[in-house]
Amino acid sequence: MELDEYSNDSTITNLSIYPDDSPFLFDTKEFEYTPSIEELKPKINNVVSSAYLGCNLNLKNIAFKIKNAEFNTSKASTLILKSNDNNTSATIFSNGKMVCTGAKNEKESKTSCKRFANMIKKVGFNIELKEFKIQNIVASYDIQFQISLICLYNKINSLINNNDSNFGKDKNNYCKFNKDILPGIVFYLNESKISFLIFESGKVVVSGAKKRKEIEYIFKKIYPVLIECKKSENEEK
Repeated sequence: MELDEYSNDSTITNLSIYPDDSPFLFDTKEFEYTPSIEELKPKINNVVSSAYLGCNLNLKNIAFKIKNAEFNTSKASTLILKSNDNNTSATIFSNGKMVCTGAKNEKESKTSCKRFANMIKKVGFNIELKEFKIQNIVASYDIQFQISLICLYNKINSLINNNDSNFGKDKNNYCKFNKDILPGIVFYLNESKISFLIFESGKVVVSGAKKRKEIEYIFKKIYPVLIECKKSENEEK
């Protein structure tokens, strides 16, 4: 399996892995407890939203007028704005499109979009925030037990091949696992456009959803499969 097979997957492209994340990926602590689905709540890591500012923009001109604005010409010309009071940032295009990232919930994402729009308005541009949409919510779960990834890989592919009703009957659903490339399983549901990135440690990243309820709904379907593939106490690591 080649790395290119992973390159367009939304879970992979929205997950940043840094050295400090190593316990997240490789924690080998044994857990005996199996929480109920009601006990598990998603932690929202990133909300990606988009909006339209209603007019074409002179990005270079804006960059000169807003402190800490970054004008990027490496590919398509874009303007990067960053918030001073949280981790949100906006990428703005000359056609007026804006993409906001870094928010921890939907409300914060919309508030940040309004803030970035006001920053541009204050330097003399007649804009109006329109067409706000949540494009992607990246969330994570800690299920508090280790998973046998080989078991899970085989189980999910069996369910896909047998057109299991819990995961739909879309022939474009897939499950990938190559520990030499990534220490986790990628499971993609084409109909909902939701991806799972599942690690042996019991950490699960979900991306592609546009509503929190979608995350909780689809996780309830996969959780029984994770329990089936719980790593036994005596299983070789």
